[in-house]
Amino acid sequence: MWAYWLLFLIPAGVSISPIKADKHLRYFAWIMAGLLCVFIIGLRFEIGTDWFNYVAYFEKTQKLGLSEAVFLGNASGPAYFFLSWIVAKIGLGFASLNLICSILFTVGLIKYYIQEQENQ
Repeated sequence: MWAYWLLFLIPAGVSISPIKADKHLRYFAWIMAGLLCVFIIGLRFEIGTDWFNYVAYFEKTQKLGLSEAVFLGNASGPAYFFLSWIVAKIGLGFASLNLICSILFTVGLIKYYIQEQENQ
């Protein structure tokens, strides 16, 4: 449970801090918070009720061609199944897929937040 508190408290502390640091120091702080996020999200194991569903999707994707894999995710996210297919064809495991997805999510989240801060 402590990991989830870190995911909340570190970015919250950085964002509401009364100390206005140098722009480069703020970016460094967000990079550190982002790395924490990437590792906690990307290296999770058997967390959540949908864990085994995603493992089953990944195993099924390994046996399919590209178009079949993308259409497998027709309603629930063809981009995820496309990425899953690529990771499977490269020979990486399910943990690698989670790590890649966590990187994509975290980079988008931090870029959004930094852009919003600069617009204020």
